[in-house]
Order: sequence, then structure tokens, then C-alpha cells
Amino acid sequence: MPSKTSPSPITFATDAKTLPLPYSKQAVGAIRVSTDQQEDRHGPERQRRDIEREAAYAGLTLAHWLEESVSGAKGARQHSNAYYDLARDNPGMNFIFSASNRVARHVEIIVGIARELQKLGAVVWVSGIGNLSHPRNWKEFLRDAVDAESDYTNIVRQLTDGKRDKAQLGHWAQGRVPWGYKLARDERGISTLPVIDEAAARVVRRVFEVYTVHGGNLLTARQLNLEGLTTAEGKAWGVSAVASLIRNERYTGRAEFYGHVVEYPAIIDAEAWAAVQAVIKGRRKGERMTSSEHLLTGVARCGVCGGAMSYVLSSGGGRGQGKEGNYYRYLRCARVPECSHSKNYRMGEMEAACWTEFTRTLAEPDLLRPLLTDAPAAPSNHSRRLAEIAQEMADTLTRAVRYGLPDDVVSAALKPLQLEQERLSREDAPRPVPEDALTPEVREIAAEVAAGLPNLKPEGRRELLRALRVRMSVQPGGAVLVTALDLPRA
Repeated sequence: MPSKTSPSPITFATDAKTLPLPYSKQAVGAIRVSTDQQEDRHGPERQRRDIEREAAYAGLTLAHWLEESVSGAKGARQHSNAYYDLARDNPGMNFIFSASNRVARHVEIIVGIARELQKLGAVVWVSGIGNLSHPRNWKEFLRDAVDAESDYTNIVRQLTDGKRDKAQLGHWAQGRVPWGYKLARDERGISTLPVIDEAAARVVRRVFEVYTVHGGNLLTARQLNLEGLTTAEGKAWGVSAVASLIRNERYTGRAEFYGHVVEYPAIIDAEAWAAVQAVIKGRRKGERMTSSEHLLTGVARCGVCGGAMSYVLSSGGGRGQGKEGNYYRYLRCARVPECSHSKNYRMGEMEAACWTEFTRTLAEPDLLRPLLTDAPAAPSNHSRRLAEIAQEMADTLTRAVRYGLPDDVVSAALKPLQLEQERLSREDAPRPVPEDALTPEVREIAAEVAAGLPNLKPEGRRELLRALRVRMSVQPGGAVLVTALDLPRA
């Protein structure tokens, strides 16, 4: 898109043929900006003056201008662009850039454009450096090209440093504040800390209150909608809106930026936050509240697909136990026919098998230990990024050899990649194995629970399985495994 100061768009093939001869005394001024609003030291008017001064010094007449607002920071350009079209149609044409970083932002693109123009018979000039056909000027151009590539990195680093300094002062460093807050600003208009927006904060507090009572995203959303409350966007509450809000720890009045903790007024106090997180932790995937009288409702899972095993009624076959009127009760995967585990298990036999396996698990340490001991934390997997870093380093070395870059320049370019490579490699290292959770105290608790099992009535058995958040997996053929169990920890 042409910048605000650029002339009307042109058709390069037509205009190029009308340029006066000889081409060796004519020049094209190339202006390149990152945005239409750019007003820094490389703004369009400044570039124009620099190019005109270089043309006058070289004895060239500026016959044409090219102005582009394509950002060099994007790192890619079409090779068949306006520069190359003019160079092909006008052999010996001079191209003048105001600076190396106005050709592009990255070394390989900057140097690549200059080399391609030279291959097409054009003469490339850079204001303040001169004709790049001369070896000394070319060497200076290469150094400037490396500096140009580092400019973008430096800008990002400066922005990051500014945010880090702001966080160190105890101010909100970046990003939007959570719904329920407004960002206060000082007399200079600089943002400082979040302050509570009481109208929205009342809704936030209500979300936490309702979740503590109902213990589920769906039930909480339904209750909020019944009360006529809406989200920050004025929409009805849904599962995702509830889930994201109750997990946003910034409502407790603390946020971390670049290793610095910023504190501000809390909408949710520590007690309310802990209560909700305890409810979240206590719920397993797929868990739901039920008033069913069956022992394995919410406990048994399919060993093939992981879905729930549900109780079904059948009027035929007579194989089920526990006849209800004219129907028989069975246990079967709820995802049939999508799941291949389609066998109907007799309810009485399956309940007895599950209870027996649960009792055996409590009594045998080798079965109980893996259910209570957390698995080793999985190491990070940065293999893709590490491969990219290795390729970037190889590309850097290739460019260094191709363009004869100085050693100090190459080392400076490789250093941040090497540091990132070392950090990611450390993160990918295996994590230590957690300590065994089956302590003597936990064994005593398990023994006490196991000792009381024979005396439990059906209702007591259901309550115990739910209290310990037991999960069982029913394998094809009817084999049963306890896959989850929480014992009180001493």
C-alpha cells in the first residue's frame, strides 16, 4: 500500500520504458517505511532528503521514485518486485537507498536485494556509503546490514526491559486487567495499578460463590443465567466463561510479571479462592452429581474408550440380575455403538467383582502405591524449537561465510541462540521421581478402611467409593482394575 506521501500508483513496465537515457546517469529513489505513521529518523521525508543529497553528490538525476509501506520486519519479500522489474527493463539504472536498514530488516534480505539488482546490471547506492560496487563500500554496507537486523531485536528488548522495570516498581506491566478491574493512571497518563470496578466485581464474586455451592461449570452457568447475570461481553454464561474466570488467580490481588509480583486490591479473598480451587481439584473429568442407588454409577469406566459404564434395562434374555418389573439390569459402555466394548455385564456379578478388586487394592501395597504416588513430572518437549535453533545457527554461519561477515558480528548473532539452546535443553532434562506416598501412616489408614469393609451395607459402600473418589476400569471380558483412589493423608 503506498504511503501518504507517495505519488499515484504506477505501472512499472510502462513507466520504466519512458525513463530518459542514458540510464547510467538516471536514478530511482527507493523509500521504504514500516508504517504510514512512521515519524522516526527514517521517515519518508528524511529518506527523500538523504537520497537527493546522495544523487547530487554522485552527479545523478532522480528520474523516478518508489515508495513502499511494506515492513521489512516481516522477513520476506517477493523476488519479482518493483526494483527488479525496473532493473530488467532499464539496464544500468541506479538505485539509491537512504540507509542499509531501509532496504530491508534482515541481513539475508538486505544483501540479497542488493546482489540481485547488481546481477540484473543495476548500480546500487546507499546514502552516506556510496556505490556498493566498490569493495570498501560493500564491506561497510555488510556491517550496516547486520546492525539493521539487530535493530528490531533491540526494539523488542527495550520494550521488554521497560515492562520489567515497570513491574519492578510494583505497577501493572502489560496486558488487559481482568474483568472487574479498571486500570488506574497517574497524572502523566501512565498506567499504574488495577482498581476495583465494583459493578463488575459483584458479578465476579457471585460466580465464585455459586461455583462453591454447585461445584460444576455447567450448573454454575445455569444458575447465573437464572439470576439474570451476564458476562463481560453482556452474553449469557457458558461452561468456558465460568471455567476461565474461576481459574484466574489475578482476582486474588496478585500478578507476576518478569519474576516480579505486583499487588493490588483483591476481588476474591484467599479463603474464597482456596474453597473454589478445592472444589475444582476434587472433581475428576466426567464426574457428575447423581442420586442413583447403583453402586458403580460414576465409578466404573470403559477399559476401551474411557467412557462411563452405565446401567441399562433390558426386557429380553433374562441374563441380568436384579429384575425390575419386566426388565433386567446390566452394566455396559455408554458409548456403544461408537465404542466396540458392547458386552452387557450382569449387574450383580460386576458390582461384586468391582468391590472385591477395591478391597484387594486396599490390602496390597503394590496395588495401592501407584494410585497414591504422583507420576514423575514429564519433562518439557522443546525438540521442535531446538531443531529450529540449530537450523538458524547453521543459516547464520552460512551467511557469514557467503558474505564474509566479521567474527565479532557472527558471535553476537549466535550468542542469544546459544543461550536459548542451553535453557531449553535444561528444561528437556528428565525430572526427579516423586517420593513414595505410601508412608506407614497411609498404610494404617488403608488397613483401617479395609477392616471396616465387610460390615458395610450397600448404601455405605456407595458413600465410601464416592468419598474416596474411586475410579475403576472394566476391561473387555469383565476384568476390573482400580485406576484412581484418594486416601486421607496423615
